[in-house]
Amino acid sequence: MTIIGNIESGAANTKEALDALFNKYKKRLDRTLRATENKIVDLTTRISLDSKGMLKGPKWTLAQAARIQGQLEGIFDEKYGLAARQFARDISGVTDVVKQAYNAVDLPIQFSKVDTRMLKTLQEQTLAGLMAFSALTQEKVAQSIQDAIIAGKPFRQLTNEIRNHITGLKDIAGRPLTQYAEVYAQDGLMTAYRRLSVQKAKEIKINYYVWMGNVVAGSRPMCARNAGRTFSEQELQELDLYSWQGKSCSVFVCCGGFSCRHHLMPISDRYFNEMKGKPVDVPNWFTENNKTMPVVRKKIINPKTFKKDMKAIGLKPIEPKALGDIIGRGGPDVGKPLDLYIGSAQKSVSLEIKSGKTEFWFTSNKQVAQNYGPNVHMAQVRMKNPKILRDVIHDDELAGWAKAARLSGHDGLIAQRVRDGKVEHITAVIFNPKQIVIKIPKVLKPKLMSSAQRLSKCII
Repeated sequence: MTIIGNIESGAANTKEALDALFNKYKKRLDRTLRATENKIVDLTTRISLDSKGMLKGPKWTLAQAARIQGQLEGIFDEKYGLAARQFARDISGVTDVVKQAYNAVDLPIQFSKVDTRMLKTLQEQTLAGLMAFSALTQEKVAQSIQDAIIAGKPFRQLTNEIRNHITGLKDIAGRPLTQYAEVYAQDGLMTAYRRLSVQKAKEIKINYYVWMGNVVAGSRPMCARNAGRTFSEQELQELDLYSWQGKSCSVFVCCGGFSCRHHLMPISDRYFNEMKGKPVDVPNWFTENNKTMPVVRKKIINPKTFKKDMKAIGLKPIEPKALGDIIGRGGPDVGKPLDLYIGSAQKSVSLEIKSGKTEFWFTSNKQVAQNYGPNVHMAQVRMKNPKILRDVIHDDELAGWAKAARLSGHDGLIAQRVRDGKVEHITAVIFNPKQIVIKIPKVLKPKLMSSAQRLSKCII
C-alpha cells in the first residue's frame, strides 16, 4: 500500500473505531433515558386528578409531588447514570484507537502511567459533566411538577413537559437532556483521542500532521478547507491565532471546535517528503451529491498567502490582549481582565467577595445585572481555564452549564450569547473570589464596552 493509502486507511479505521464507541453509548443512552422518562411519568399517574383530568390544587397533591421529587435522583442515577458511567469507562478504549492509527503510518509508540493518569482525569471530567446535566434536568422536572400542581394544569401537559426535558418533543421548545448528553459525550470522546494522540506525537517529535475527517454539508468552511491537507506543527500553531464559528480550544485538541469529528493524523518526516504536497482523499458529501464546494480547497498551505487564505474563508486574527489569547495560550498574564457588571445585595464588590460565596455571576449588561442583586457594581475578572459557550443559550440553562464547568475542572464559565427575553448579553461565572479584581468604577466605566466588544470579536 502507498504512503497516502496508509494515511487514508488509518484515518478510516480511526473514524470507524471512534464511531463504534460513541454509537454504543448513544444506543445505551436512548434506552436508559426512555426508561427514566417512563418511570417518572408512571410515578406522576399517582398524583390526584379531578373529574376533568386536571391536577388538583396544592392541598391534595404537593405532598404527593414531594414524594416523587425525592425519588428523582435515584431514578436518574439508576438509569441515565448507568449509561454515563459506562461511557466514561469506555473512553479508555481510545488507547487502542491511537495505537492502531500510529501503526497504520509506521509510527511505533508505547503508553505510560502518565497517559493512564491523563485518561483517568478526562474520564472523570466527562462523567462529572454528564451527571451535572442530569442534576439540571432533575431540577427542571421537579419544577414542572410543582408548577403544574399550583396552576392546576392538565395531566397530559405535565407529562409532555417531563418528556420534553428528558428526550424532547418536536412541538415544545427547549433542549432536552438527550441533546446535551450526546454533544458533551461526543466532544469528550474526541478530546480524549486527540489529547492522547498529540501527547504521543510530541514524545516522538512529530513535525507534520494530516487533517483528516469527512467533509459533510454542515462542515465548517475552515474544516472543509483543511480536510486532507498536510500541516507542519508551526502552521497549526499559526492557525490557532485565528478565530472562527464554534472554536473551543487549540486545533491540536479540538480541531474545528464544538462537535467536530476531525482529527490530526501524525506523519513522519519521511512520509511528508515522499507525499510531495499531494492531498489525501477524504469522503466528500459535495462530490458524492454533485454539489459545488462552498470553499476553495488547496493541496498544501502556502506560507506566503496564509493570511489571505484565512481571510478568504472568513477567519479573523484574534485581537491581541483579548480573551482568545487567554484561552488559546493558557496564561493568566497574556490578556487583560474582562470588565463586567455584578449585581449584589452588598453595597460594594469587596463585601460581596467577603460574603463567603463560592460562585459569582457577572454580565456585560447593566440591567441584567440587577436580576442578580439590587446593587450593581463594576469589577474585572480573570480566568486561566474557563469553559467557553459560543452558541446562543437561554438564561435558564446557565446554572447547569456552570455546574458542569465547575465539576469538569474549569475555573469559570464564559457564555458569549445568553438570551434573557429579548436581551442578548455575555455572562461570566467565577468560582474563586481571588479571580475578581476590584477597580474604581470611574476607571472601569470607559473600558466596559471595549472589553465586551473584544470578547465578541475574538469569538466569532
